[in-house]
Amino acid sequence: MQHHFGTREALLMALYDELELHFVAQVQTAGVGLSAAGAYVAATVKAQTDDELARRWRALLVACVIDRALATRWNRWVQADRKTTVLVSMES
Repeated sequence: MQHHFGTREALLMALYDELELHFVAQVQTAGVGLSAAGAYVAATVKAQTDDELARRWRALLVACVIDRALATRWNRWVQADRKTTVLVSMES
């Protein structure tokens, strides 16, 4: 693993990237006919029905608690998503 990722931080960021892409796709899929908040909730519930995906999310959230760089990245994504959601909602 270290040969491929180099550092623990690189491994965490790769995990984050993979989960973020998957979650964004789930929100978009779940969002058909729903509000932005409804799509987020539907995607979150769906993620909990997939045991492997739920385990990866829990691991990532724990990592966010102990790794400041990962927590900062998560926070940036949430803030950017909120701005996008607000803009989309205002345009609708």
